[in-house]
Amino acid sequence: MCIMDPVAEIHFYGWWALVYIQKQFSNYSEWMLFLSKLGDPRYAFLIYFPVAFCLSRSRGTQVLWVACSAEWLNAVLKLILHGDRPYWWVGETYKYKEKAELETMLPTQYNLTCETGPGSPSGHAMVTSAVFFVLVKGILDSRQKHQRIMQAALWTSFAAIILAVDISRVFIATHFPHQVIMGTLIGIGIGAIINMDVVASLRSKHYLLGTMVAVGGCMLTYYALLSLGYDPLWSIPMAHKWCATSTWVHPDTSLFFAVIRDISCLAGFGFSVYIFEKKSSEEKPGSVHIMSKILQIVSSLCVTLMSENIKLPRDSDAIFYGAAFIKFFLMVLVLVVQIPAVFDRCASKSNCTKKKNS
Repeated sequence: MCIMDPVAEIHFYGWWALVYIQKQFSNYSEWMLFLSKLGDPRYAFLIYFPVAFCLSRSRGTQVLWVACSAEWLNAVLKLILHGDRPYWWVGETYKYKEKAELETMLPTQYNLTCETGPGSPSGHAMVTSAVFFVLVKGILDSRQKHQRIMQAALWTSFAAIILAVDISRVFIATHFPHQVIMGTLIGIGIGAIINMDVVASLRSKHYLLGTMVAVGGCMLTYYALLSLGYDPLWSIPMAHKWCATSTWVHPDTSLFFAVIRDISCLAGFGFSVYIFEKKSSEEKPGSVHIMSKILQIVSSLCVTLMSENIKLPRDSDAIFYGAAFIKFFLMVLVLVVQIPAVFDRCASKSNCTKKKNS
């Protein structure tokens, strides 16, 4: 009797669950791809953070910290746990089989399948659950009426969205079920731990310390794995080897790109806080009209979505990651300093005009 080790057994049954999900939702592949994009960690920085920041600066700050913390911890855990992704696990596990038989066992791949980082835990599930948890909690904290009805509606919506994102990640064969479950639970934990009042009161020195900890933690993990004889970049050759289409392998899905995004966003926000600290208390913004907030949200989203279309140079890894750092650093600086300054100035002029007229 052949006894399978626990890890192999988890992957084996996870693979069968994946095959079942692909069959059940085979006619809804476009929806699955949309849901997978919805849970992309990059949207925490491109959409959820700017919208939250425009509506409430303290809540937006919390969203940024939660997104950076979840994505950074996800990268560290992926390096340590060394988890396989389904689309290459099947090939590596059954590569001794005949080619024709192996091809029938390989799951269907899509243009979002071939991510280059290790698979455990799921970054999509981890970051999305952390950010959405904070957003739901923020809405509930700001609303006192009909609290029970709103709580039930929002938490049900939260659970439905996270479940849909998790299923979509399994459907496109980029994660096993246990990887998305693990990511979801850790993400909710991060969202619950990071307190809005604490992060809203942080000064520029705390952001500098956070950036240094993020850099040091990743470097320590990376070189510790090297010293133990593990290759931290082992998953990249796997992605190139087993991806059905080479153009589906994107360098911005690597762990280092995610870490660079986290570090640059924290550094950019910290520099923005430093600028605010240098301003006098008279320059701090007061209440903002709802129409001004809407225009600010539109302006911020235009900046983030335009920045996403900037193609980074790929002449070398150093240039690629250096350009990524500069891009996200400047993006956060524009969102946090420049755009609010323009609207605060307009609001001040409007108030002055009203006072003169009265």
